[in-house]
Amino acid sequence: MKNIKQKILVLAALGIMGNTVTLANETDNTLGTVEFSRGNIEIGGPNGGFAPSIDFGVHEITSVERNYDGVASSPLTVTDNRGTEEGWKVTVRQSTEFSNGVHTLVGSEIRIGSINGMASFLGSNIVLSPSNAAHVVAVANVETGAGINNFELNNIILNLPTGLVTLASSYQADLVWTVANVPTP
Repeated sequence: MKNIKQKILVLAALGIMGNTVTLANETDNTLGTVEFSRGNIEIGGPNGGFAPSIDFGVHEITSVERNYDGVASSPLTVTDNRGTEEGWKVTVRQSTEFSNGVHTLVGSEIRIGSINGMASFLGSNIVLSPSNAAHVVAVANVETGAGINNFELNNIILNLPTGLVTLASSYQADLVWTVANVPTP
């Protein structure tokens, strides 16, 4: 019985060894995919942020014409994540007079001498007052302006005309910054 089992094992081994199995190389092509949905266009950076505020400092009262230098709190940032390269434009307007809640500085003007940054058009010599319409600050034509765009405001001045009565108080005016997804042709 022992010999029969050994012969069966030997014959089985020979049978397996006689039938050599060859494996063929096989490849398959697949795709990696990604899809993006349309984002937004906004004033501010990817981590938040706002349009710049402008600080004109603290000054002693006088009755002559006055020009006070202003400092922007940050660059003006436009973030265009729409993924369409449609272009855009940014405008600014002063919606209210400088006021302390009771008294207003009627006739005052904010002047922005120039704006630096990468755009198809940059505003210059902008004069803001509630009686003026919105001014175009920056434009990105079609196929430009995608991603993060920073603009520096330069030579900012608050002009108060001669004879304008000011009170020992803090005054504020509202500036409205608007980005529109309609480029200027």
